Order: sequence, then C-alpha cells, then structure tokens
Amino acid sequence: MSKKLFFSFAITLPIIILMGLLYTPLMTYVLGDEIVLKTVPLDPRDPFRGDYVRLNFEINQINSSLIDKSVFENAEKNNRKRSIRVYVWLDTISGVDEVVRVSLDKPENNRFLSGQISTYFLTDNYYRVDQEKIQVKYSLDRYFVPENTGTELEDLARSGDLYVKVKVYHGYPVIIETLTKTP
Repeated sequence: MSKKLFFSFAITLPIIILMGLLYTPLMTYVLGDEIVLKTVPLDPRDPFRGDYVRLNFEINQINSSLIDKSVFENAEKNNRKRSIRVYVWLDTISGVDEVVRVSLDKPENNRFLSGQISTYFLTDNYYRVDQEKIQVKYSLDRYFVPENTGTELEDLARSGDLYVKVKVYHGYPVIIETLTKTP
C-alpha cells in the first residue's frame, strides 16, 4: 500500500466513524416526530458531570396490563439475557404522550419509544413489591443544561410541573425542549 493511500485512509477513517456516531441523533432531530412526556420527581446530585438534570418520566413505570403477553413469554424463554428490547407505543392524551401498549413488535407509525426491560422483572422468579408496575429504561435520563439552570429544572421536576418535548425517529428519542406546562 502506498504512503499516500495509507495517509488518506488514516485521515478518513476517524471522520467516517464520527459521522456514523452523529447519524442517529441528527436524523432524529431533523425527521423525528415530536412527543411530550411528563416527568416525575427525582433528586440527583453529581458535582463532577457539569450542569445537567437527571430525569425520570411517568412512562418509566408502566402498568403491567399494558405489556403484551409475548413480552413475558420472551423473558421466561430468554431469562439468561439481562434485558430485552421492547417497543412502547404512545398516544397523545390531554397534550401529553402516554403508554398505550408495550410489545416486541415495532409499530407502523413513529409514535413509539424503543426501551429495555430487565428480564429479572418479568419472570416468576422475581418477587415484585408492586406487581402492577414494570420499569422500562430509555436513553432519556439526562438532559444537559446551560450553566446554573439545573436547579430550577430540578425544582420543577420535584413539584411535578416539568414536561419535556422530545423528537422521536424510529424509536430513538432526543430531548429538544423543557416545558413548564402542557402545550
């Protein structure tokens, strides 16, 4: 391999990798559908990460009656896996998007979030204190904010008055704005 070709390859490979990492968030921001989610109180503190707000949403705790039976069957069958990917179907109710179904099947429309449920919480081996709710994790737990504005948003979240506008593209969410009341 010639030195020029090797040098060109060495320069373009990192650029291609960086562009690949930016693809999903950028496509979500440009082509995604907007949804609004309600936060619930959470009190994080971490002086080493800069100003950010750690968010918890109502849709993180899902009523087990909304989860398809196939999700539980899949967890029992694959209980060696730590978690399984689920699709959380959303519908707008009173200006806020709420869960209407959790399934292994990807919906046709773009009003869904891709999430992870620990198989531990879905199998019969687990004794649930609250068997009505199942924890679902999304990639929405941190929102970085301008310096010295995190405390105000945390106070709003603790009081239950914080909503988050999110763009979703193929289940991948990107937070674009915080709201203090439903739109």
